[in-house]
Amino acid sequence: MKKLLFFIPALILSFSACNSDNRSQEGTTDTEQVQIGTEELDNETRSLRQVIASREELSTFASLIENAGMVETVEGVGPFTIFAPSNEAFNKLPQGRVDALMSMGDSQELKTIIGHHMMSRRLMQDEIENAGNVDLLGGPNLHLRMENGNIMIGNARVVTQSIPARNGVIHIIDQVLIPENIQIPQ
Repeated sequence: MKKLLFFIPALILSFSACNSDNRSQEGTTDTEQVQIGTEELDNETRSLRQVIASREELSTFASLIENAGMVETVEGVGPFTIFAPSNEAFNKLPQGRVDALMSMGDSQELKTIIGHHMMSRRLMQDEIENAGNVDLLGGPNLHLRMENGNIMIGNARVVTQSIPARNGVIHIIDQVLIPENIQIPQ
C-alpha cells in the first residue's frame, strides 16, 4: 500500500513534466501576453506619478516632479495628460541646464515648467489630430498637431503614446517644453 501511495504521485509528476516540455514554446508567448496585460492593468490602477516613477526613461522628469513638490498634484484626481520628456530630451538641453533645473527646488519657476507639460484633461492618441491649441497648466497654450506622421506639441515630437494611468495618460516627448517667460539659470 505504501508503495502504491508513493508510485501514484510520482507517476502524475512524471506525466506533468513530459507535457510541460512539449508546451514550453507556447507557454512563453502566453506568459509574455499576460505580463503585457498585467502592465497595462497595473498602469490603470497606478497614478501618473507612480507610472512615471516606474519608467527608467522618465527618471529625470520623476525627480523634477518630486523636487518641485508636485507629487500630490500628479497623484491627484485628474484626469490629466502629461507630455513627459524622456531622459534623452533632458540630455539635449545645453550643458548645466539639467543640474540647474534640479537645484531649483520647489520654486514657482520649476512648478511652471512641470505644469507646462500637463493638461487638465485626458487626451488620448486618437483625439490628438483635431486637438489644435491646448491649454497647459503651466502657461501659454501650445499647438498639438500631426506633422509628417508624427504627433507634435510645440517643437517636441511624441515618441511613445497613450500610456494609461488611473488619473490620466502619459505621452513621452523628445524635448523639454520650457515656457518663454522662464529663464533657467546656467
